[in-house]
Amino acid sequence: MVQFQLFPVQPIIMLASTLCGRRNQRGRPSEDNGMSQGDRRAWLIVAVTFLNVFLISGTQFAVAGIFFPFLLKYFGWTHAKLSLLQSVLGLMSGLGAPVAGWALDRTGGKIVITVGVLFAAAGFLLASQANSFQFMLVAFIVQGLGAAAAGITATAYLVSNWFEKNRGLALTLAISGMSLGGTVMAPLALATINWAGWRVGYAMLALPVVLILLPLNLIIVGRPPAPPPGQSKAELARLSAATPGLEVSEALRGRSFWLVGCAYLGYGLVATGTITHLVPYLIQSGFTAARAAAAFSAMLFLGGCCKPLFGLLADRVGARIAMWLDFTGFILGYVALIGIGHRLAPAVFVATMGPAWGAPSALGPILLVETCGLRRYGTLAGLLGFFSTVGGTLGPWMGGAIFDWTGSYVPALQLFIAILIVAGFSLIGCLPLSAVQLREGAVAQPRAAQA
Repeated sequence: MVQFQLFPVQPIIMLASTLCGRRNQRGRPSEDNGMSQGDRRAWLIVAVTFLNVFLISGTQFAVAGIFFPFLLKYFGWTHAKLSLLQSVLGLMSGLGAPVAGWALDRTGGKIVITVGVLFAAAGFLLASQANSFQFMLVAFIVQGLGAAAAGITATAYLVSNWFEKNRGLALTLAISGMSLGGTVMAPLALATINWAGWRVGYAMLALPVVLILLPLNLIIVGRPPAPPPGQSKAELARLSAATPGLEVSEALRGRSFWLVGCAYLGYGLVATGTITHLVPYLIQSGFTAARAAAAFSAMLFLGGCCKPLFGLLADRVGARIAMWLDFTGFILGYVALIGIGHRLAPAVFVATMGPAWGAPSALGPILLVETCGLRRYGTLAGLLGFFSTVGGTLGPWMGGAIFDWTGSYVPALQLFIAILIVAGFSLIGCLPLSAVQLREGAVAQPRAAQA
């Protein structure tokens, strides 16, 4: 019998509160030298969003490679055609992200995330009943919309607005659920498929989404901290204008948003391409299905455990440097994968790509805050999702098409290395928010003098 237990969230909350020096959500020491009500609510938000990405985004992307061989055998589709399903999931997740960001800015999190949870569960159930490519395509479209509303965009919005100091740690703790979800759900999905078939495997994925996420989000998730009561509309408008950050139009006119987007696009392409084709590549290289799933789970586990370390690093040296180091780990991991036949290569692969895995999902939003601020964060985070959409759409299909064309995944891995190098160089031109505002102020002064 398969034993399933969610990754314990309470130790994460205790560790985070200890590392943060028991400070409240705005970074100030608690008056009673313990956790205030605001502290507890903020870390509860981290715990719930951790579970959201654990059971939705992490599961959707992590189990793709597990189901891949079974769907190939059952339906007889080509690698490229089957990979298109994962591309569509990424496409819908990204296309829905700007809409979700706009709704989050205006309604808070509860309604948007609840809708996403329902869509994610419905998508898993639809996939379990598919008998044609078109029906399966609809199931993955629904899953993608669920990820758009309840996944990374919503997590980044809530956590970034509940935390000021230690935002990097809090956000990486929440998004570590994506990697740790894959660690648990990938072998669980494989065990369920071996026991009862791939249809039951998909149906099983819907159960914790409905039974755990739906009530938790309805009970706990709400709007970010509100301003004190009794303030006039004019005062609220003044406070909104005083929130550090750029308006959407200002961010789109600058270069930093686009450069962050380019890095996000590159990461999205290689990450979704890897997560879809890693297990098939390892099986093709001589691994058994169980050994390939174990290596995959080990990579995801290390990624989930090390994500908070990248968050702490981002808090101290900035998200840009943290992303450079992360991309370096990815590149070393791909080099090890290309030489996977060497006896040390599997260990090198897990040791280098494992710690780096998934961290850009948190570092990208942190870098967005550093370069564009919080004033219109929800909308800008949704727009940033467009870049990961393009990458997430191209990655799985590209990996499958290259395999169908060459009979090998190695050219795809070589391409992924080149893409990450370009993505790393794009980060060089990103400017911190203070530099952008200083530059705009210097430009505005001569214009005001001329007027």
